[in-house]
Amino acid sequence: MKPFRYLPLFVFAILAGFSLTYIVTKTLDPSGAIDFHSYWYAGQFIRQGTDPYNAFINNQVPQIPITYLDGQVAQNLPIAQPGLARVPANTAPMVELLTIFSFFSWPTAKTLWMACNLALILAIPFWVLRLFPALNIRPATDKLLFGFIFIGLFGTRNIAGNGQTSLLVFAAMLLALLAERHWLYAGIALGLALSKYSLALPLLILFLIERKYCQIIIGLAIQAVAILTLSVMTHQPIVSILDAYVRIFQLHTDLPGIHLATLFPSGSLAGWVAVISLSLATAGSLGYWLHTRKIQSLPASHPLVRQTLFTILMLWTLLVAYHRAYDTFVTILLIALIAEWLIHNDGSRPWQCWLLAALAGLTIIVMILPARGISIIEQETSTGFMTVWLRLQSSSITLLLLAILACSIWILFQFKPAGNGIQKGAK
Repeated sequence: MKPFRYLPLFVFAILAGFSLTYIVTKTLDPSGAIDFHSYWYAGQFIRQGTDPYNAFINNQVPQIPITYLDGQVAQNLPIAQPGLARVPANTAPMVELLTIFSFFSWPTAKTLWMACNLALILAIPFWVLRLFPALNIRPATDKLLFGFIFIGLFGTRNIAGNGQTSLLVFAAMLLALLAERHWLYAGIALGLALSKYSLALPLLILFLIERKYCQIIIGLAIQAVAILTLSVMTHQPIVSILDAYVRIFQLHTDLPGIHLATLFPSGSLAGWVAVISLSLATAGSLGYWLHTRKIQSLPASHPLVRQTLFTILMLWTLLVAYHRAYDTFVTILLIALIAEWLIHNDGSRPWQCWLLAALAGLTIIVMILPARGISIIEQETSTGFMTVWLRLQSSSITLLLLAILACSIWILFQFKPAGNGIQKGAK
């Protein structure tokens, strides 16, 4: 098998190259960085002392002229780029941080943001590896393979091409997890991550389980201070800003995505029942595990248990809250979890190991498949293929998320109490 040893590395390196090429070309296209545009545009209002949330709701426009640091001057309306998003869906800390980019003209700003996302794409896989001890000491080729897989995921290239904030939010979540001995830094990272609460909720719940109340207080304080700062800067009442938060949140509640409710008719009772049932089943499983193990806190000496809980919470969040397919990049945690489990296997039956490996492989394949990237088939056939494909992709991702959530819970229950700690039980 030695001649084929580097074949996966070669294949995923090519795929990563295609993804990076897509990110660059998509960003430079007039339709690129569509989601980042919301924050660049919101920054125009903050620069002028206007609340960007109520500005969006009231359909306000920035005052002109606007001078940028790269020498450009906007002297005519509209400032907003045609066809790009304008809704600032993240909370104040993220909007205020990204206002830095609003001091540059749109072409320069989106290029700078792309550079930031590319840096995060290179860093995140290795931060994930640091959470898993066995993977973190693997040979460099294995680490490169893991990085190439992450870069090749559909979610990774889609987020960067559209200029989403999810990579920055996930990076902040990882840094909060890694900052074991620095509760202040962990709290600050949590505060920034909570700007996209639909993605960062698992970290908040994990810290609650671990009773890391200082980090939680600091994280919530970051959010509160950011709102207060925005209120002072824009002379807008805090209540008005919070009301705008709620109204913007409501805009996303019925949108299609990969969450469980999208398998049912929009707004149907069945969708709510499915979401509530899944939440109760997940909470019940975690509660039962914690109760039977009599765990008061999760020792830092057992990172796999902690990361298993984190993975479960991340997958649960993808299924119960509004999410689009681009947020599936977080399944890199499940891939790492299964790899770590297989490396340290000391009792699982062979068929269980093969099943876990097959599930990890299926996850990689499904999460790599393109969405609108195969629109060339639609152009050639004009058969409505794209509509069918997007529906199939969304449904298959949702069903796969359910399967890997169940798998993660199964892995959690393989850990047994041993003395004052937790270890994997032998079969």
